[in-house]
Amino acid sequence: MATLKSKLVVGSQYVTSVVDLITTINKDLTVTEGGVLVTEIDAITEGTAVTILTACDYVAEGVEGGAKVYVYLKNKHATNTLKFKMAGGTDHQITLTAGQSAFFPWNVVCTEEDPTDLDIKVFASAADTILEYGVFH
Repeated sequence: MATLKSKLVVGSQYVTSVVDLITTINKDLTVTEGGVLVTEIDAITEGTAVTILTACDYVAEGVEGGAKVYVYLKNKHATNTLKFKMAGGTDHQITLTAGQSAFFPWNVVCTEEDPTDLDIKVFASAADTILEYGVFH
């Protein structure tokens, strides 16, 4: 078991008042499994999007209500954009431009009706885009 230390700093360079708009949130997360991988994304349209995280891989068999895991995504390319899609009844999308990253909780559920419903898929603005990603639980 390990501890994943996360720190979120929110601020703005365009605040016009005397008060600074800076908020820092520190959260230590206990991690029993997970790690970071690097892969090259060649898919360039939504129709050819590559599944990087399969929801059913992160839910223990017989667990009601699913599981909460944490997902880390980083676009390692200098110019290309990555787009991430997840269905779940309503399409959700994250777009990461060059160098951007994201870290968020993922409420994973695996249903018999549609076991791929919450899978996370990715496609890029051009081939050979490098993605760094991880999932922790």
